[in-house]
Amino acid sequence: MSIPKLFEVFPDELKSRFVEQQINSNKRKKSKSQSHNKPKQAVKDYAYPKLKKLPLETRRNILSAISHFDKVRGATDADKVIAFKKIIQKAKKMEICTMGFYKQYGNVLSGDSGQNESIKEK
Repeated sequence: MSIPKLFEVFPDELKSRFVEQQINSNKRKKSKSQSHNKPKQAVKDYAYPKLKKLPLETRRNILSAISHFDKVRGATDADKVIAFKKIIQKAKKMEICTMGFYKQYGNVLSGDSGQNESIKEK
């Protein structure tokens, strides 16, 4: 049996409910698409404020900033220190664990690029 034949078997009450649900779901879709036309709020806080990279407004932004910290082009060492401190500060406010981030990029604060560690081990 195909779907239209099954639909004919249903009582009129179920048919009307189905049609109402379809109409309501279309209204919801329209209202969502209209919300995209609203102007976005300006982001106030960035990890790299001069470059306007890696916003730090929401929890999702902070997690993204942690994962993309070293991938920002055009960032100087001084910018990286500022960004590192800002990310750690915001993560603490949002109660995000930064232990792995700190272990991986903690050398940014000391100015050590990590190349000296491989020399010391030899």
